[in-house]
Amino acid sequence: MQFFSPRDAFINRYATTEEIETAVGSGGRARITGTFSYFTVYGSFLGFILHFFLFQVITSLFRGKLNIVALVTYGLGFINLFMTGSRGAVVIYVLAECLVLLYLAASGEVKFLKSLIPLSAILFVAFLIVMSTEAGSTAINDFLDRLFGINDMEARLDDGFDPFKFIEYSGFFGLGIGTAQFPMEIYLTNRGAFPGYWEDEGERIVIEFGAFGYTLVMLLRWAIVLSCFMIVRKIKRLEYKIFALQMTFFQTPFLLNISTNIFNYVDGIFYWMAVGFVYFAFNLDRMKNIEEAKRTIEEILQQT
Repeated sequence: MQFFSPRDAFINRYATTEEIETAVGSGGRARITGTFSYFTVYGSFLGFILHFFLFQVITSLFRGKLNIVALVTYGLGFINLFMTGSRGAVVIYVLAECLVLLYLAASGEVKFLKSLIPLSAILFVAFLIVMSTEAGSTAINDFLDRLFGINDMEARLDDGFDPFKFIEYSGFFGLGIGTAQFPMEIYLTNRGAFPGYWEDEGERIVIEFGAFGYTLVMLLRWAIVLSCFMIVRKIKRLEYKIFALQMTFFQTPFLLNISTNIFNYVDGIFYWMAVGFVYFAFNLDRMKNIEEAKRTIEEILQQT
């Protein structure tokens, strides 16, 4: 409803007159926010739950019966991701799933990848059907128009990969926790010591914690993702391994500081949830292994 309603409709009251902020593409469709108040927040929400829907579809394949409801829900959610107009959310989600496939291919899971061919064919046919509808074609074409029609990607990437450009303001230890939050401006007596504008998470970390704090934060994140990879390698059941891989590669933008910003509080919640789900998948796999071992022992004892 948001996407196909006029930008000045009641449901799109959040939209302003600035097209670059509220329109997905040349069609002028409003960027949807769901029940959230900001585009990127909804994009992060969709990017996270789409991993679950795809995992449900994959799990149903293991059980020999395709979950049509999960497949349809996944397709609708994927279209919604394009309707947000959030380029980062789309690219990051697709990248994460591609990394999962590459990891499985490198691990020799050829049999499983072959089993995905029918699912891929179904998704491709579904994509063609979606593109033949006004909703699907408008969502994807307007998104592509926004992706290639707005020339700000280089500046955004530079901001994400160069957080130390504010080191002259923050110094080695930073200006203090919370000082980079925009509402804090009215309480700061030394506002002139801050840069004029900042948005990316890396910039915020440097301002608040300085070069020393930024280094510690990034070392922590790399240590966490490496520990997640070590856990993934210990998981025996492929379906749980795939889920753990999805949650591990979900952390990729947090290692590069190219996803989250000061408006996106949801991303931080999902980050720690993703880490927790990796451990959950490992423990679930271990419990299944213990149950299987017990059954095997019982069968051996019964035979003897």
